[in-house]
This record gives sequence, structure tokens and C-alpha cells, in this order.
Amino acid sequence: MILAATGMRREARIIARAGLVPVISGGDAGRLRGLLTAQAARASAIVSIGIAGALSPELRVGDIVVGDRVLIPPRNGEGDHPQGGGGERATFGGFAGPSTACGGPPPRDKLGEELLTVLPGARRGVACGSDAMVITAAAKARLYEACGGTLPLIIDMESHVAAQVAQEHGLPFAFIRVISDRADQDLPPAVTCGLKADGSMAILPVLAALLRKPAQLPALIRTARDTDRAMRSLLAACDVLARGGVGLADRG
Repeated sequence: MILAATGMRREARIIARAGLVPVISGGDAGRLRGLLTAQAARASAIVSIGIAGALSPELRVGDIVVGDRVLIPPRNGEGDHPQGGGGERATFGGFAGPSTACGGPPPRDKLGEELLTVLPGARRGVACGSDAMVITAAAKARLYEACGGTLPLIIDMESHVAAQVAQEHGLPFAFIRVISDRADQDLPPAVTCGLKADGSMAILPVLAALLRKPAQLPALIRTARDTDRAMRSLLAACDVLARGGVGLADRG
């Protein structure tokens, strides 16, 4: 089986169409690590699939980014910076550069390359891992600079965990991420309380945040619209995978 790390139930329902086994974080990196580790011995690969934020300014909502390299920037702070340690960023997955995190690279695998060949319009990129949601354009810009700003760069909350677990178990890894917010786009603070531990939507906390700060409403509507567009792109990508174009069934 192929484990598919993702954040939300909504994503998981789409991912299951491709014959993958969704593993839902609910926004909790520790939970995701535990769930992936518990199933890794029976897995043939680990992928990270779902929506993501753009760090590169050229990326637009709905763009699909595929890769096997994940960076963890060194700074952390106030919910706007991914976790990290020391003075250097850690690299997982594709190992395009030295890893400061753990061990040597697993055997090279062509999973990421296969995904790029079968997903129409997908772009090769690099993922930036974060344990917390990054919601401001200023924070995204700082992360873009910290990560080098080379290939198209995205940020999500699952890829770094999935890449670490894959590395620890010698499994192939790749990510497929669809942009849901641009690099220059601020997200309303209410989105940070919109997810339950099981990956379902937490409607009441979002409404409470909206009552405290009603000015968020236009941005919240825009965010919902952009998320819907990203989900449609994710659905199209998973339908391609479901047709077996990448040989996922052979890996499972």
C-alpha cells in the first residue's frame, strides 16, 4: 500500500479515489508522524498530497507542484515560521544537497519523475515544511528567501513529516501539492482555528473568530473560493492517478 499524508478529511476523500491510503494529520505533526510510523512497515511508498501555500511569486491558485525534496527552515516563531534547529536548514526526500537532519539518503526512486510525466501541467518544485500554518504574505516572503528561492517553492504542514518517516524506513517519497493561496496573499486569522483533530472542519471556532473580527469576512470568502478551486485541481490530479498512469498499483 501507498500511504498518503494529508491534512483534511476533504482532501482524504479525494485522495482515496486514486487507490491510496489517506493518513490525516488534522494539523498535528506529532499525530501524523505516529500514524505514518505505525503503518510504514506495510507500505511500499509514502506520498504527501493536498493543498499548499505558494512561496514562489509565480505560482497561482490551482497550480500543481510535484517533487521529492523538502526543506525545513531554521527559524521558528509566533506561528509564522516552520520549526527547525541549528543554523542550517534541513533537507529531506530528494537530497539535492546535504541533510542536516538524519542519516543518509534512501535509495533513489523515480516516483517523483513518474508523477511529473503523467500529471498534466504539473511543475517540478520543492516543499517547505511547517508545523504551523503560515498566513501572512510577509512570512511567506521571509521563508522564500530563507529557502533560497530557486525552484517553485510551496509550503505545507505534512510533507516534512512524511519525508522524514519515509527516510527513516527507506521508502520512496514524493509530494503532489495544489496551490490554494498565493505568495502575496494574506489569509484571515480565522483559518487557523478551522480544523478539528480528525481533519474535519471546525465551524463554530471559525464563526466565533469571525464575530470577534467581522472584517475578516471578505478574506474568508475569498479563501474558501480559492480552496474550492484548489480542490478541483486536486480532484483532477487524483483522477489521473486513479487511471493508473503512474504505476501506483504496482507499488501497492
